[in-house]
Amino acid sequence: TPTPTPTPTPTPTPTPTPTPEAPSDMAVRVLQDLFNDTEEVPPSEILVTIGDVLRNLSANITFPPEVSEQLFNSVSDLIDTVQQMDDIGDGSTDIGSTLLDVMDRFALGPYDPEQGELEDTDNIALVHMVQRSFSGDPVEGISRSGNRIVLPGEVFMNVNRPEVPVASFYYRNMNGLLPDSLPGASRNSNTTMRLASPILSSALQCGPAQCNTRDLNLTNPVVLVFRHSQQVVDDLGQQDGRESSVICVFLNLNESSSLNGLISGQWSTEGCTRNDTASNESQTVCECNHLTHFALLLSTTEIPLTSAEALSLRIIGIICVTISLVCLTATILTFLFLRSLWNLRNYIHINLCVSLFVAQLTFIVAVEPSGSVAGCQAVAVLLHYFFLVTFMWMLMEGVVL
Repeated sequence: TPTPTPTPTPTPTPTPTPTPEAPSDMAVRVLQDLFNDTEEVPPSEILVTIGDVLRNLSANITFPPEVSEQLFNSVSDLIDTVQQMDDIGDGSTDIGSTLLDVMDRFALGPYDPEQGELEDTDNIALVHMVQRSFSGDPVEGISRSGNRIVLPGEVFMNVNRPEVPVASFYYRNMNGLLPDSLPGASRNSNTTMRLASPILSSALQCGPAQCNTRDLNLTNPVVLVFRHSQQVVDDLGQQDGRESSVICVFLNLNESSSLNGLISGQWSTEGCTRNDTASNESQTVCECNHLTHFALLLSTTEIPLTSAEALSLRIIGIICVTISLVCLTATILTFLFLRSLWNLRNYIHINLCVSLFVAQLTFIVAVEPSGSVAGCQAVAVLLHYFFLVTFMWMLMEGVVL
């Protein structure tokens, strides 16, 4: 009997070990997934995610051109999205501050301008340069629509490296995304503020990270030129009892006070002054001894009446109301003593004159502040009541006529 041939045992195929994903590929994948779902993700979460990705990237990693363009355009679209939201609340100012920080990290990090310059969007323009000459001459960072920032040569001479990357931004409209006043400004005061210019900024890369350019204390200042919009031109100066002026400010970012990963920012005037000689009604020139994000705030103050003006208005009011009281008294007496005029329509006339007489008498006698809360409340109630009665009798006259 032949011996059966043994069946060979199949050799198991080794399972291939998955290749770990490179950090740059992981970052690109996370960002592309994020950009594909921007309609479903809140703007704050988008900015926080982009910021986390940029912070964790190595210094030598660059994004492909299409990813850089997609990030740039997506952040620009976020500005429109947040400005159109009705329920964003006070968190919009933190979103704006985080957006500025994210764009600085992007421009001085994985963005490679040699692979292709980014075109201006409706909201953001970026100029990226590498400064290799340190002659001490001023260098223009960015210029758009009459707004520009000029950096002194001293900025580059203080950086100990042969090449200094510089990223300068122009943000056309950040209204609603940044604070509208200086910290500590009382909302109950007679002064109001609002953002009155685009945002100009410049940042340097001193090494693996961005320079701390807020503490430069430059001898030659950074020069910023802000061109006024027509609305700002119309508001400047004194008119209608108001006086308006512009203030040069920079945005002081504070990462330690972040909420939900967002960065807060407050306007400050420290180190920034207005060059009155170079400024005029069409532009304001600011000079600052450091680099960060710069803008103009329009401050409008209600001009209080002088004591002479207040006294004049008081006297005119007393005279006019007194004349009205005399005329009302004559009208009431005429209707009372001339019986031939007694009818329904004239009864309404009499009641109308009486209610108006009492309202104006209360006004002239008790409208001055007395220091008593109860007294002020009583006067307010009487005035509202008798003027309301006056309108009611006017309505009755219209009905009867």
